[in-house]
Amino acid sequence: KCSTSCTSTRTRTCTNPMPINSKECDGQGTETSSCNGGDCPSTSSGTIQSTNYPTNYPDKDDVTIPLVVEAGSTITLTFTDFDLEPEPTCEYDYFKVLDTDGVTQLKKLCGSSLPSPISSSGQADCYFHSDHSVNKKGFQASWKAVSGVSSGVVTSPGYPAAT
Repeated sequence: KCSTSCTSTRTRTCTNPMPINSKECDGQGTETSSCNGGDCPSTSSGTIQSTNYPTNYPDKDDVTIPLVVEAGSTITLTFTDFDLEPEPTCEYDYFKVLDTDGVTQLKKLCGSSLPSPISSSGQADCYFHSDHSVNKKGFQASWKAVSGVSSGVVTSPGYPAAT
């Protein structure tokens, strides 16, 4: 869970399963990182980036970045840098965005062309995946909440004249 300063701490224990053959539990017991969205309440803007950005991302990296804004607002995601392993169907390394329902894929991206901005309704799940080889610089993007129109008048063409 996130603290008020928006850092996330993960704790690992070696009890499930227990190490075998009297081996020690290797590695760090806790890991702390800053977060944008996800477990911390989203604000109205932020920056997301691939692991290790601006240096190359690691092999076999899978990252989920949920973004949530106030009801009635949309999210606009604008890339400032983009360099992933190119592949025609983006199966090796990719960045994809799912809309509020968690199913509708808005974009799946790879390669080195800077993508156009992506808009989503009040929530978006961003996923980054890298396979077992070929690492690139990755990505950096800024996101912001765009307030929706809360009132207005909708009319049909020619209203109020009848045809």
